Amino acid sequence: MTIPRLPLGTDDDSSWSAVLDYAHQKGLQFGADISFSYGPLGFLITPYWSPSAPLLHVTTDIVVAFGVALGLCLVVWRTGLLWRCLTISMFTLLAANADPRIELLVCAGLLCWGLLCLVGSGPSHRIAAVAFTAFAVFATLTKMTLLFPAILSVFVVVGVLFFWGKTRLALAIGCGFLATFFLAWMGLGQHFSNLGSFLKYGVLLSAGYDQTMWAKPFPQMLVPGVIICVLTATVIALRSWTAFGRTEPYRFWRRALLIIWLLGSLFVIWKHGYVRGGRDHLVVFLTLAPTIALIVDVLPCQTARLRFYARGLGLIGCAVALLAFIWLFGAKPAAFLGRPFLLAVTHARSLIQPAHYTQTLRDLQEAERQANQLPRLRAKIGQASVDVFGCNQAYAVFNNLNYRPRPVFQSYAAYSAPLMDLNEQFYFSKNAPDSVLFRLSPIDDRFPALEDAALFRHLLINYQPLDLEGPFLYLKSKQQPVAPNLTLIREGGVHPGEMIGLKDFGSANIWLEIILEPSLLGQARKFLYHPSEIILTAWRQSGSTQKASFNAPAPMLSAGFLASPLLLDNRDVLRAYAGKPVIRPHAYSIDLGPRTDYLWNQAIRVRIYKIENQFATAPSPDLVRLLDFPGFETAPAEVVANKQNFITVAGQPVLFLPPDGFMRYSLPPSVKSIHGEYGFAPAAYVLGGATQGAEFRVEEELPDGSLRLLHSRVLRPLTNLEDRGLKPFFVTCPGSGTRKLLLRALPLAANISPSDVTCWSEIGIR
Repeated sequence: MTIPRLPLGTDDDSSWSAVLDYAHQKGLQFGADISFSYGPLGFLITPYWSPSAPLLHVTTDIVVAFGVALGLCLVVWRTGLLWRCLTISMFTLLAANADPRIELLVCAGLLCWGLLCLVGSGPSHRIAAVAFTAFAVFATLTKMTLLFPAILSVFVVVGVLFFWGKTRLALAIGCGFLATFFLAWMGLGQHFSNLGSFLKYGVLLSAGYDQTMWAKPFPQMLVPGVIICVLTATVIALRSWTAFGRTEPYRFWRRALLIIWLLGSLFVIWKHGYVRGGRDHLVVFLTLAPTIALIVDVLPCQTARLRFYARGLGLIGCAVALLAFIWLFGAKPAAFLGRPFLLAVTHARSLIQPAHYTQTLRDLQEAERQANQLPRLRAKIGQASVDVFGCNQAYAVFNNLNYRPRPVFQSYAAYSAPLMDLNEQFYFSKNAPDSVLFRLSPIDDRFPALEDAALFRHLLINYQPLDLEGPFLYLKSKQQPVAPNLTLIREGGVHPGEMIGLKDFGSANIWLEIILEPSLLGQARKFLYHPSEIILTAWRQSGSTQKASFNAPAPMLSAGFLASPLLLDNRDVLRAYAGKPVIRPHAYSIDLGPRTDYLWNQAIRVRIYKIENQFATAPSPDLVRLLDFPGFETAPAEVVANKQNFITVAGQPVLFLPPDGFMRYSLPPSVKSIHGEYGFAPAAYVLGGATQGAEFRVEEELPDGSLRLLHSRVLRPLTNLEDRGLKPFFVTCPGSGTRKLLLRALPLAANISPSDVTCWSEIGIR
């Protein structure tokens, strides 16, 4: 079974799940409002709690799980006792260790009920046809990677039944699938006119996925995966090509369709597992591929010897999958073998005590919501429409904003020119959002400006920054959007490793398109596996060692990106808006992965454009001041110290403010609290550091010049291990009107020591 155990968070996976749940709640149109790799029922197959329909989500999980269990049992009950016990045990063991499992179960359900349609007879045929059609319709409405095997399965099952002479059953399944799909689509509130766009952009997203979203699998997993694929494909070929008797009509076409179906399903499973080769993808392949080799034993066989060989190959594939699973579990077979029993107990408790389960998930969800509030931006945005640039859309949902997502709502998913154009055109429509929560945070070490590049350019031209809170820069639209005005200033070709020079263009804003084409072998690899690595390097000065290298998928390079100025994060973007000095790369270069030159054509086409539009400017002085205080949400009005500088502690920027200095904040009447972090840098207590500690204080400066203590905490990191690192604080500020606060640290020693490296970070007001 699969029951949600996690609340929605703000990471990329949680965020797209939150948007799918939001789309269901608000009745958004797929194909018009939303263009994604999931459909209108996609929110039901995520591993996260569904705030809008928790009962429906859990019920769907239970129905799908038991539907698969029933189909699997009915299939293997047509084999011998030993084989049926082996198949059920193996599937249960592997599926229980594959998490998340819902996509795995849907694929297994299609296979099992589809096979029952082909080997059953009498009433069981009709029951299998109904269950198979239900699984196929559910799959097509949930996710594009399930839509393809669902349509393939329906086509093959209908074709085999037709050639078998069971025309009425074939027509019933085919027409029933189409009718049920259309009725379900409209029953979910989707307009029939949007169906074409839903399929069109869903196919575009799926086709571009393996070119841009791929990630190398664990190196140790590639060889087992290939072995399992070869063994399973061999079993499919052996059993399918001898599945029907020599005297049966149209046996060639029935065998051919059966092979196409099973090999096609295996190919989809392989691509799902090894394109983005993380653990949660690999386990789906490692479960389904050997399962196919086991359940095809239900097909009729010509000779006992051939069945023996096919079973032997299937068992070898299962053994390889088991070893791979145990390796993924850190070579802990006890945990692997105990997983089904652990889940059985966990799920039983949830079903026996549904109120406790529901309340636990609701409490966890509320805690996530409270931890990701943006009160200042929420107050400024009000009821205005808002979109989120980046991949953290859950913030908009958690803050109850008037969220108006662009069609391809996560920036990393706009990975081809048509998808980028779709988003940009949305911003020129009447539905364009008034505000944008902006975060330049690419995935997979990509070059930041590649993600949703056309919209990024649009925001720089037509939106201006007003505030900053949490991870976001708050952008507000101008009155009338202006289309980008690009002038082609150079076109030509380069080879891998050669410089694409930009220094002649000075301070001009540059748009760069780099077109790489795979060779014939590269196209074959892309189809069977995924493309090889491409590295984009930005050179600060020609011939120097000052450079930065990033992953760069070919479709994104071809669509184009902002090459100058070099904007790598929100701080760089704010500097560009403020007209501050920014890095202008002298050149770019393209490097291919080691020993992969033969997979790409060596002639790389390049087009360089000048962006004639001026970027939006005039951010507020307070916002510009934040450029001097990286990591702060709110800049202080004044810093008084003999010396101060920003250093890095635990990977984040912090302000080193010696104990003889202080920060002054002026709080507007609407502000009721101040928060942030303080503490010591490691140099204070390691490698010779010998601080005696300090008292961190937040004080209110009264009109008569006296100070009122609001917060105090003593830290002694040298002697107390719990006092090491940065410590969060939250202080309520009483009173009304404008108030002045002092933030400072007082040394515990009589004299200030060089080891007193007191630091402040992430200071903000609410």
